Amino acid sequence: MTVRRNWVVVAVLVTALAGVAPLPATATSLLPVSAQASAPRDLGTLGGRTSRSYDINVLGQVTGDAKTPEGSDHAYRWTPARGMQDLGTLGGTNSYGEAINARGQIMGVSDTGVDGESRAFRWTPSGGMQDLGTLGGSLVFPEDISIAGHVTGWSYLAGNQEAHAFLWTPSRGMRDLGTLGGPGSFGSAINAFGHVAGSAERADGTITRTGGRQQVACRSWIPWARERAPPMESTSWGM
Repeated sequence: MTVRRNWVVVAVLVTALAGVAPLPATATSLLPVSAQASAPRDLGTLGGRTSRSYDINVLGQVTGDAKTPEGSDHAYRWTPARGMQDLGTLGGTNSYGEAINARGQIMGVSDTGVDGESRAFRWTPSGGMQDLGTLGGSLVFPEDISIAGHVTGWSYLAGNQEAHAFLWTPSRGMRDLGTLGGPGSFGSAINAFGHVAGSAERADGTITRTGGRQQVACRSWIPWARERAPPMESTSWGM
C-alpha cells in the first residue's frame, strides 16, 4: 500500500533566471521555450483537481503524480511539447513518478492491484512502464535513477520484515546489495558509472545512545559488471 499526503496543489514549473550567471550556449540550447519566463507555469492535471511535481531534468521535463477524473493518482511526464502524459500503473489504482533523468526515463512506484503490494517501475518513452521486480517482499521503494537508466532503492525480503538495498539494470534485473552485517540496507543515490550510495545497519549498531539503530553511510556497490562488490566503505552517523 502506497501512502501519500493529500495536498490540494497543482504542479507548477518556475523558471526564474534573474540574477543567475548566463548559461553557455550549449546549455541554453537545451532549455525549454518557457525557461526565460519568471512566473510559475501551471502544468495541468490528468483530469482531476490536483497535481504534484517531484523532479525535473535538464530539458525541463517534469515528473510527479496527478489526479485522474476517477480520483486516482497517476504518475506523469510533462514536456514543453506534449504537456502532461499519463504513465499508467502496474495494474493497480495509483502510481507516482519520483525522478526523471536527462533521457526522459522515469522511476517511481505503483500499486499492482494486489492488496498491500507496491512495486518500483521504470518508464521509458519507447518501452512504457516496466515492473522492476522484488527481492522477495511485497513492497519495493526506488530512490534514484541514473543517466544510464539504472535504478537503486530498497526492497523488503520475503516476509516483509527486513529490507535490503538493490541495484536494477536492464540486463541483469534487480540485485540485492547486501548489508554491513546488520539486518537492513537502503540505496539512496546512483551515478552514471553505476556506483550506489546509501545506508546500512551494522551488526553491532542495533543500540545507540538515542535508543535507535546506528546506521552507516556506505558506498555499497562498484561497477555493475563485477560479479561481487568490494567491501563496503563506511562512516558511522547517529540517528
